[in-house]
Amino acid sequence: MRIIIPIIIIVSVAGYFAQEQLKNPNEVLVQQGNALEKYDAIQVSNPKSSSLVVSPILVEGIARGHWFPEGDFLIKIQNAKDEELGAGIAYAMKGGTEEEFIPFEAMVSFSESFVKEGVIILKKSNPSGLLELDDELRVPVRF
Repeated sequence: MRIIIPIIIIVSVAGYFAQEQLKNPNEVLVQQGNALEKYDAIQVSNPKSSSLVVSPILVEGIARGHWFPEGDFLIKIQNAKDEELGAGIAYAMKGGTEEEFIPFEAMVSFSESFVKEGVIILKKSNPSGLLELDDELRVPVRF
């Protein structure tokens, strides 16, 4: 009997934590923004999704050449109320083809926000201006 009670407690605690993990299975995807969807086109190594960020922030990663055919693209920082806090330009660190991953980086300054959550938006370069060619990666962050 003394062994059964601790086993019941352990199973109950494990069940509780398993239930909490399954409560909102999309929460992990929300915390990652649309990174999984855009993984084959652009990947951000800094900042990590849901990181606490301060101004100025170094944004860096890799993107296929078609993301920035002219060697640069726009980065915007917004709070959760869609208020723009800052913007900057990411630059390719080397040349490359449209299909290979090319490293990029940008130093972006932004203003303080009373809203403590927001997003870094990496906008695909679209020299044609055609709406169907617009694309963006959204990285959730905390301020």
